[in-house]
Amino acid sequence: VDLSEVSAGVVYATDARESGDKVLVVATADAASHEPIVYPGVIVSSSKKQIASQRFMDFLTSAKAKEILNAKGFALPENATTRPAAK
Repeated sequence: VDLSEVSAGVVYATDARESGDKVLVVATADAASHEPIVYPGVIVSSSKKQIASQRFMDFLTSAKAKEILNAKGFALPENATTRPAAK
């Protein structure tokens, strides 16, 4: 939609927002009409960057991350947590 490759499409509100005036929002879905949209994050057990990955996952539930995500139109669920990587 952003690239004008189609006349219309269904996109996430956050994507439409980031597109500025390239995307005209003509309708929105009521939040009660669908399950919450969730972006899960995981640390791959074979990653050689376990510590850095865990730091990033921890950051995602920090006040600073919430500030950044809110500014982009995202919100963390009330029960957002991080767990240490499985060994």
